[in-house]
Amino acid sequence: MDTPLDLYRASGEELMALVLREGPRRPRRDDAAVPPAFRRLVFATLAAITAIAYLGAFVRHSKASLACSTWPLCNGNVFPGFDGPEGIAFGHRLAALGGILLIAGIWLRARRIAARPDLGRVGAIAFGLVLLQACVGALLAWTELSFLSTMAHAAVMALLFVAVAELCRRA
Repeated sequence: MDTPLDLYRASGEELMALVLREGPRRPRRDDAAVPPAFRRLVFATLAAITAIAYLGAFVRHSKASLACSTWPLCNGNVFPGFDGPEGIAFGHRLAALGGILLIAGIWLRARRIAARPDLGRVGAIAFGLVLLQACVGALLAWTELSFLSTMAHAAVMALLFVAVAELCRRA
């Protein structure tokens, strides 16, 4: 099996023999150890952004999406309280701010792990996506839930989840 075409034409048994013959891979540079505290932070952040996404779905399904019709303030208030639809929408905004801070912390910590520059790159992507998500969230209020801003909010959240999941995989 010298060419990629030979590999493509190989049977399942031939591919299994090839894999077994190659043996275990040598660790690459990006397989270097990750501090356990960083690993815990990354997995906690994945759980947190999942919870924030579900809170956003709750905002949408409880018809509280436009309860805070202005951004960054909620109907002109810095703290509208946690009662009623305004409280639900405001709670999502506070949770999103917490998510931004968590991902910023991950990015800053990942940049300091010298043996793993890949973590810093993926952390930077996650940080850029969480900032984009905040901007698209503001756009939701400014455009009164236009279809495009609603779809963009969901799409960026999916990309953000993938970036943090990739950090978990690498950690």
